[in-house]
Amino acid sequence: MSNFTYEYENTSRTLETFEWDSTWHEHTEDLTTPRVLYLGDSISHATRKALNELSEGRLLFDGLATSKAIDHPCYDETVLLFAKQQPHREHILLNSGLHGFHLSDEDEYAAHYEEKIQFLLAKFPEAKLTLLLTTCVSDTARDLRVKARNAAVLRLAEQYALPAIDLYSLSRAHAELLSEDGVHWQPEGYRHLARAIFQAL
Repeated sequence: MSNFTYEYENTSRTLETFEWDSTWHEHTEDLTTPRVLYLGDSISHATRKALNELSEGRLLFDGLATSKAIDHPCYDETVLLFAKQQPHREHILLNSGLHGFHLSDEDEYAAHYEEKIQFLLAKFPEAKLTLLLTTCVSDTARDLRVKARNAAVLRLAEQYALPAIDLYSLSRAHAELLSEDGVHWQPEGYRHLARAIFQAL
């Protein structure tokens, strides 16, 4: 995953040292098959590809993967621009927990995450929103923050009566499939994540 960055040094500014977006629209000529708007990061980018292979055309997974943190000032506008290029969507997957470590604590993270839930529910009332817990990382201090963020997401899922898919426990159970950087995954790791998401949908 060398085309993507994971911020370690800059933890004081909203913008990371390097900001990136990766977008993918699956089979643009298909106007009838149910579509998924998959919002996430580099993990989501690779998992989306595995999901489309697993789906075999039953669902089409369109992806917006980004380094933008949950409080990024252009996050909402980026999502809206991407969604304008979709003919329709029946599902939305939201995964945002591996960026934005400038946020002071998980209460601040949760407040911004809740804003994103409200934004997506208001802008896309036709789509079923599902929250994804963030995958584990090998860095112990960061992983503790990921776990705290996931706990906040679960509380919000209960509050808003939204389904949540526990990718953290699954990734922790297959931690041997982490790549050398301790953040990204070997291909079989992404396939494990994709199977869990597809089965839940």
